[in-house]
Amino acid sequence: LPMMLLSGTWYSRSHFPEWLQETTNYLPLTALTEGLRNIALEGLSFTACYLQVTILIVYILVFCVAAKKLFRWY
Repeated sequence: LPMMLLSGTWYSRSHFPEWLQETTNYLPLTALTEGLRNIALEGLSFTACYLQVTILIVYILVFCVAAKKLFRWY
């Protein structure tokens, strides 16, 4: 729920202070929301949203590696 409030899913992040806008640029839900808005509303291609896709891929890789290290099947 906090990530949904900070990522701009329900309302614009432009009303946040500048330091909070910069901090929330790299949340995975912010990247997903901005990427989907660019594709659906502005008509951009998937490759034009490379920054958002890169952020999501980095999160996926980091958390998959962390899950592999932390959780083991016995």
